[in-house]
Amino acid sequence: MIKQFLLLSAVFIGLFTANSAFSQGTTAVLSADMFDELQMIHLGNLDGWVFRPGHDPAWADPDLDTSEWEAMKPSELTTDHADESGLIEGWFRLRFKMDSTLTDIPLAWRSGTFG
Repeated sequence: MIKQFLLLSAVFIGLFTANSAFSQGTTAVLSADMFDELQMIHLGNLDGWVFRPGHDPAWADPDLDTSEWEAMKPSELTTDHADESGLIEGWFRLRFKMDSTLTDIPLAWRSGTFG
């Protein structure tokens, strides 16, 4: 069992613009055909996520070079990433853009974490 399993609320950093200058190879493209039956697009399984264990507020910088970060989807985070005390602390980043099929669709952002 997990002693203590925490994920910072600041873990998920979505960048809403495709023209950001940080070094991250993949840009996920969101489109209307990605909506599920609940009219949601789940980002956790998309390719293009990067992860870095630890916490540094400077990692929120949109121009941060993430080329040294580990390619990993949030859905791949496991207890194997916990430290000796059972704590998991880190940041995920994803670069994405929205294609033209989302132009006239009202959108909202909802973030969920687990612990």
